[in-house]
Amino acid sequence: MGSSLEIPTVTGLCVTSYGTTSISISWTAVTGWWPLSDPEVRVHISASGPNETWKKSDDLLGGTSTKRFENLRPASNYTIRVAVLGWGGTEGKRTSILCATRPRPITSISVTEQTTSTIKVKWAAAIDNNVTYLAQITGHDPIPVDKDLAFVFKELDPGTSYDVSVIVKRTFEDGREVESRPCKTTASTCPARPEGFHVNSCSPYSITVAWQPPVGNIDCYKVDIWCKDQTKSRSDNQKPEQSQTKGKDSIECVFDSLSTNPGSLHRITISSHFQDLSSEMVEITQRTKVCSPDLKLCEKTETSITISWEHVKGEKEKYVLSLSPSEGESDVEIPCHENRLQHMFQNLVPGKEYKVSAITIYEDAECERCVLIVRTTVPPPQNITVIKESITAHSFMVRWDKVVGEISGYFVRYSSQSHCQYEPFLIAPEHQQVELTDLIPGTTYSVSVSSKSGDDESTSDKIIQSTKVLPIIESDHSEGDWDDYEIEAENKETKEREIIVWTSKESKEHEQLIPNLVPGSWYDISIRSVRGDQKSTPSTVRFRTLPNAPVDVEITTKGHEVTIGWKHPYGKNDGYVVKLSSLSETLYTIHGVTVSGDGKSEETVLTVRTAVGEPKNPAVEATLTALKLQWDPADGEVDEYHVYLEPKDDPSSTAPVVVPKNCNTCHQFNELVPGRLYKMTIVTIREDVESNECVVTEQTLVGQPKNVQLEQSGDGALRLTWEDADGDKDGEVHQYGISISHGNEVSRREISASSHEYLFENLTPGRLYTISMWTYVGDLGSTSIPRSIQERTLVASAKAVRVSDCTHSSISFTWDDAEGDVDNYEYCAMHREVCVKTNVTELSDQRPVQVDDLTGGRLYSLVVVAVSGDRKSQPTTTTHRTKVHKPEGLRIFNVKNQQVTITWEQAQGDKDKYTAAIFDTTLEDRAPNCIGDVSASAFALEYRFSALVPGREYEIAIRTNSGGETSEPETRLIRTLPLRPVNVRTSTVDSGIIVKWLEPSGDKDEYSLEICPNENLQSPVLISSGNETSHTFTGVTLGKLYDIKISTRSKDVESAKVVRQQRMTVGPPSLVPPQPFETSLKVIWKHAEGVKDRYHIKIWEEGGSTYVREDVRNADEDLEMTFESLVSGRLYRVEVTTESGGEFSECVHETVRTKIRPPTEIIIADNDVKENSIRITWPEPYCDKDRYHVSIAPKYGVENPVDVVERGQPLEYTFQKLTSGRKYQLSVWTDSGGDKSYPVTTMKRTTVSSIEQISVRERTESTLTITWHDAKGEKSSYIASIREMNCEMSLQNPLNIPTNSRSLPYSRTFTTLIPGRMYEVSVVTVSGEMESLPRNMPFRTIVSPPRNVKIPQDSVTEHSMDVVWEDARGDWESYEHNISPNEGFARHIGKESLDGAVVYRSTFENLVAGKIYRIGMFTRNKEADSEVVLLEGKRTKVAAVDENSIVFTNVSENAVTLEWAQAAGEKDIYRVTIHPSSDDTAVVKSPSAEIKADDELLHTFSDLTPGQKYNISIVTFKENDKSSEATKTIHTKPNKPEGFRVETFAESIAVSWDSPVGVQDEYMVEIRKVAEDPEWFIKATFAEKTGPPNDEGAGITDESTETRPWQSFKYTFREKGTIKARTKYKISAQTRSGEKQSGGQFSHVVSVEERTKPHPPRDPRLVKEGIESVTFSWAPPIDEEQKRDIYRYRYIVKYKGPGEEGEREHDCQYNNSAKIEHLRDNTEYDFFVISVVETTTEDGKQERVYSERCRFTFKTESRSTKIVRKFSKKMNQALFIVICGGAFVITLFTFLGVFIHNCVRPFDQNEVDSAIEIPSTNVTNTTNLNNISSVKPTSSSVQSYNSGIECFFEKAGEQFWYFVFSTAVPAICLLAILLWKVVKRVRKSMTRATNGEIRRLLEESAIEMTDIYSDEDKPRLEYGITTTRQRWLFDSS
Repeated sequence: MGSSLEIPTVTGLCVTSYGTTSISISWTAVTGWWPLSDPEVRVHISASGPNETWKKSDDLLGGTSTKRFENLRPASNYTIRVAVLGWGGTEGKRTSILCATRPRPITSISVTEQTTSTIKVKWAAAIDNNVTYLAQITGHDPIPVDKDLAFVFKELDPGTSYDVSVIVKRTFEDGREVESRPCKTTASTCPARPEGFHVNSCSPYSITVAWQPPVGNIDCYKVDIWCKDQTKSRSDNQKPEQSQTKGKDSIECVFDSLSTNPGSLHRITISSHFQDLSSEMVEITQRTKVCSPDLKLCEKTETSITISWEHVKGEKEKYVLSLSPSEGESDVEIPCHENRLQHMFQNLVPGKEYKVSAITIYEDAECERCVLIVRTTVPPPQNITVIKESITAHSFMVRWDKVVGEISGYFVRYSSQSHCQYEPFLIAPEHQQVELTDLIPGTTYSVSVSSKSGDDESTSDKIIQSTKVLPIIESDHSEGDWDDYEIEAENKETKEREIIVWTSKESKEHEQLIPNLVPGSWYDISIRSVRGDQKSTPSTVRFRTLPNAPVDVEITTKGHEVTIGWKHPYGKNDGYVVKLSSLSETLYTIHGVTVSGDGKSEETVLTVRTAVGEPKNPAVEATLTALKLQWDPADGEVDEYHVYLEPKDDPSSTAPVVVPKNCNTCHQFNELVPGRLYKMTIVTIREDVESNECVVTEQTLVGQPKNVQLEQSGDGALRLTWEDADGDKDGEVHQYGISISHGNEVSRREISASSHEYLFENLTPGRLYTISMWTYVGDLGSTSIPRSIQERTLVASAKAVRVSDCTHSSISFTWDDAEGDVDNYEYCAMHREVCVKTNVTELSDQRPVQVDDLTGGRLYSLVVVAVSGDRKSQPTTTTHRTKVHKPEGLRIFNVKNQQVTITWEQAQGDKDKYTAAIFDTTLEDRAPNCIGDVSASAFALEYRFSALVPGREYEIAIRTNSGGETSEPETRLIRTLPLRPVNVRTSTVDSGIIVKWLEPSGDKDEYSLEICPNENLQSPVLISSGNETSHTFTGVTLGKLYDIKISTRSKDVESAKVVRQQRMTVGPPSLVPPQPFETSLKVIWKHAEGVKDRYHIKIWEEGGSTYVREDVRNADEDLEMTFESLVSGRLYRVEVTTESGGEFSECVHETVRTKIRPPTEIIIADNDVKENSIRITWPEPYCDKDRYHVSIAPKYGVENPVDVVERGQPLEYTFQKLTSGRKYQLSVWTDSGGDKSYPVTTMKRTTVSSIEQISVRERTESTLTITWHDAKGEKSSYIASIREMNCEMSLQNPLNIPTNSRSLPYSRTFTTLIPGRMYEVSVVTVSGEMESLPRNMPFRTIVSPPRNVKIPQDSVTEHSMDVVWEDARGDWESYEHNISPNEGFARHIGKESLDGAVVYRSTFENLVAGKIYRIGMFTRNKEADSEVVLLEGKRTKVAAVDENSIVFTNVSENAVTLEWAQAAGEKDIYRVTIHPSSDDTAVVKSPSAEIKADDELLHTFSDLTPGQKYNISIVTFKENDKSSEATKTIHTKPNKPEGFRVETFAESIAVSWDSPVGVQDEYMVEIRKVAEDPEWFIKATFAEKTGPPNDEGAGITDESTETRPWQSFKYTFREKGTIKARTKYKISAQTRSGEKQSGGQFSHVVSVEERTKPHPPRDPRLVKEGIESVTFSWAPPIDEEQKRDIYRYRYIVKYKGPGEEGEREHDCQYNNSAKIEHLRDNTEYDFFVISVVETTTEDGKQERVYSERCRFTFKTESRSTKIVRKFSKKMNQALFIVICGGAFVITLFTFLGVFIHNCVRPFDQNEVDSAIEIPSTNVTNTTNLNNISSVKPTSSSVQSYNSGIECFFEKAGEQFWYFVFSTAVPAICLLAILLWKVVKRVRKSMTRATNGEIRRLLEESAIEMTDIYSDEDKPRLEYGITTTRQRWLFDSS
């Protein structure tokens, strides 16, 4: 440095470290500056930023080059300036640098969620502001996180452990960034769940599960099994039945010895586990197998098998039994609750082997089948008899009925009475007869036949039969010298004879079948010998042929009745025998035979079953989801009932419900759909027969709406919600009914079924409503039971709660009233939903209410609620708070490096939280380093300050916070602990153990280091802070373990110690070269230096990546080891390593190879040895090898005597060019790495050569001569032999021919051979002990032709003929035949017995009928044929005409024309014959005719009877041969009905006719509408009458002058509703003779079209009658279709009086009344009213249709009657006048009497004085009562009046008037009443007579219209609907 006075500038200024609250800098120290050798340095630090003013400066001593700033603000930018101080404190030029402190890291990271691919972490917010975060996980880059305090790491691997860190990042305005130290934690992803978890196998007591490993890491699997069907109640949180933990490499788990019952349902779960995490649980369910029943055979018969078993252990529902083959029987299900442990399989095939299997069924559990193989009892043959015709002196035939069942054949055993037992033999099952031959004449034999099936044999029945004694034949010649036999059969009834000539000299037995006999007839059979023209005396026997069985047997059943019908068979018979046997209660067998004498036909057997009774009186009980069906048992025997239900929930299921007969006759269907209509069907089952169906329908109850809920929906509204009711909704129209009511007000509504809610609006708040709801179900008209619910509308809330006053213990407030119905108000003060005090007030009068006894400083909610009934309104709330108390009792609880924990006591009153703050005392400002809140309700009142500077002094302050108000603080001083050294590392070096560390952050003074064990080492060691951060401990022992401890000190506080363990390097051992063996190595070594525990010895394959053997030896054991089971010949590397305390030394190693192993043997297969080569193989030795060496000796002539086979090539080798027949030595050894094993050798001779060819010198039917030439190679001799192709042994002894024989070529002759047989000739070459392959050559001897070839006469038919022959000699394969001309085809039938000889038969079919054929036969054996045997020509039978081709082209009443098709084959003429049926005696003219085959095939028979049944037959002729008859039946057409008459009425039609000439069976009459398309018809069928005619004297004479009876028929169609008035109908009639299927015919149709009459008028009534006239009216007819009166008719009235010849007519036009005049008085007339309809016909003409007559009778009046009537009329008119006059007279007389008695008499003086005087001049009608006294009669007037009448009263007196009143008035009244009664009686008698007459006439007319015929014929009616317009009128029924 120079000596300038300028203050130097600081250089090399840099930041060495920075932390959260500290920055360390360094620079180049300033030294040697003159005049100051060590000038001071001033360091300035200031905070950067617009609002930062903090500054600090320090002066450092000279020579200082570092500075550390403590107690800085985290995440802040600082500017640091350094300058040198000169004299007087002058600063030199400043050197500055910018540096930022780190943000404070987050305190902790918490893992909140872990899945297989994600990890979610959360952290607390950083203390510093304006920061972001960086989240990082292992293997991924840091990811910025803005303000969120959580992050999810995705796309992670399952089951993997990750390191998670979060860094706080601060970005300044100038773009500079600074990060905090990371906060780290460890988290793992969840392991993936196992894949493919499935059940591998299961048994009744074990389950094996398997799975595939998941992706990712796992530690283990946990597999649990739980029983879901245990009888003990076990919850899910209890332990499983078994639990297993499997290693991570496991893929299978077996749960055996399960304690549950077989068939129990188990739940198996598996989950993967990694560290303390588990995967999702995979769950499967599996039911253990149920045990199968152990079947045992109880009993077996021919058609049944009975098995039994015991109940299996464990779960079971039913047993299912199966039968294979099933024989149509389905599987049998036996429920376990029936406790039936036995079952019988019936209707099986006898003798058949069956496999019976059984399984147990329990829900879906599996079961292994238990199989039992049983064969039914083999049935014995029945009806074993001897065919009488087959009995001869040396043989007889036994036959039996075919056994029903499955058999493999019949065993036949027979023996004679002399106990000569014959060998039993087996015959094929298709044969039911056998011929026993070679018997002794006149001997009795016992014969038994049994059936065989498999290994079983049936029982056998024995029969006894004797052979015939040889007859004595009278002849001039010796016995046996004859030409042939003549056999004659004569029918005793018809005398017809059948003669057969039989020739067979070679046969030992004489037997002949006589054909064409009549069944059931007696025959005389005679036989005689014939020689030349001489015949012996016949031997005669009489016998009766068996009758034929009944044909076309038909059976019909009706209830318990069985009707049998059949047709007579061909032939004679005496009667029939029918037998009915019962197989079961309803199954019967019917046996029918025909009887003729003692003979019976074959039995016809039929099976029939009777009907089953129906269930009775079904009844149904219905509930919501169930129907209970009950019924009475059916009549008769019943097995079970089948019940069907429709519709079903599962359409695919068709199985019925089975109700056993011994159970109650009822069944309940559960889980049905409510409201659905169901159909239930009951069927009775008896065995396999079902009864008629019994059907009943019923509907389940309608379901109510579900989950009906009523909730409030705002003010004045209620919301009703519900769910659909259970029931049948498909295809139905559903609605819901709803009603709402309050008091007497009810409102109803109907809602659509698609709605599920309804809103009632505009209701009064706070009011209680009742709501009901029910369900409507569609067309059924059903409703459910209503469901009701009550709800009150929302109560309106009070308004505007206002606080008027408040203290620390009380609050006063008011509110406004609510709307709607309100009963009262409740108010209270609440704190945290706890009511302090509740008060009730009726109405709010706006005066404040006060709540007392409150807690100070607490926030209260003031609540006002309106109450209506039991409901309250929403509360109206306001809040208010009291004052808060201060905290107390602050103390320091715990002090750590960067944390300080404080505690305190609760403050008085309510508080929300406490706010704690800490301040750095080293800083000038009072900004808190850390501030936080603690809830006042915390369990412990403590707070932890974190992110502090270790080792630094702080001041702590705490305040109480309640509702935003805080108290005065409590303070304390504290110093944090210093941090431990960071990243302490220990390692070994050559000199010892070195310790390194990093300085921790925070305040510190020095470090302390210790080592243990000490072993005289320097410990402890103190190192000042800021100096070196490493130290080396020397003098330690190799392989020994040491503990190193290090700690930090700050003032008087020491940090926790960091302890590290370190072991000194371990010394290696010394290895001796190993000793090798074939499969082992021996290793030896020497001890290593220092401390050691053990040695590790490993053997590696050279070049391998893993060791093959490892072992450990302790240091105190032998230092040698032998490794066994190594691979021979392999190169190994041996390593030895020293271990001390788990640490290893360097390994020492050696390389060595094990000894080589040779092959075990040389293998030479027989097919590897050839004539010129040998192929060898050898097994691969278990060793390492590179190649194999092979060699052969002797080497002379060998192409490759020595060679090498490389590794990887096939272990085989072939030596070429060897000499055939020579012996060689072969060797093989192994080569590995150039070393060889010892060789393996063997000896082998090459194959001897065979000769080239075998030639045939000579061949006949029995000899064969062969030759051959010498073979190649070494040989010693030849062996020649012959054998049959199908025989393994030689036929003749082989001949050994030496090779030195000079007779070349070699030859050999074989004799006594069989003709036509294939032989194999063999020649073998011999060399030493070895023979060559034989040279084989096949040869066949000459084939022999067939013998005794002929054509049986009885085999010749129209299109076929048979040829028979006997076996050829020797061997043959088949017989071939040809026919000339070559037509048709041949079919071989097989072997049979003919004339005592066994022959073969073939049939030539499809030949031309009537043609001559020639047949040739020869024998064929493989490719060889014999010579041909040619027969003479034979003609086939003439073919008959096909009956189906006979067609009747014209059938009339008297003639029949027929045509037919040509018969097959050759023919000359046809003969056609006609004759009546067997039951007719009619005679036919010209009954037969002949038609040439070349002419037209047509013929007509005439002069026949109408309707007669005839049989027509046709016979074909060719020369002298004729065919069989072709017969067909036909009826001539019958005559149509005669005299067909029709009469129509309004609603009926009457028909009648007469029977025609001829034969007829029925008459058919049909009626239908005449319309464009008739809609319907009625057909009536009448049977022909067989009795006398209706009219005994009636008859008719036809043209032939023959008289026939007259049969009349009549009938009226009057069916109600079918015949309509005014309608045109077509009435047709037809005659039928015979049935349609038997040639029946219909006559021509006779038809009439008529219109029915209109309805007659009705209700006639008399209007007016006179002496010569009558007026009457009637009601119009009623239209039956429209049910109303018809007024469009015209009416005609006809009438007739007594004695009049004709009727008179009166046309009324369209009026419904008439007046008939010019009649005679007092005369009775018949009147007829007729309604007339005018219609227009098709040709335009007008037509009138008259109705039936409405008849009634009226009688005209007589003149006297007229006078009476007039008088009555006058009296009727005068009646009113008389009554009125009488009343007037009575009134007048009464008035006059009173007047005369009271007024018109002399006045006395008193009366005069008191009378009122009325002046004469007063003309007014009023009287002035005021002047009464002034009105008086004058005395003169009184006197004059009295004098005028005085004489009258004096004569009569007053008694006269009393008489008038008492007699005259009653007399007049009685007279008037009497006159009224007379008039009324007259009118009533006239009216009664008229009405009675009309009623009588109407009844007579009704009889006339409806009952036309009283004795009608009763037909068979048939109603139908016409489908087409062209339908024929009559169809045969």
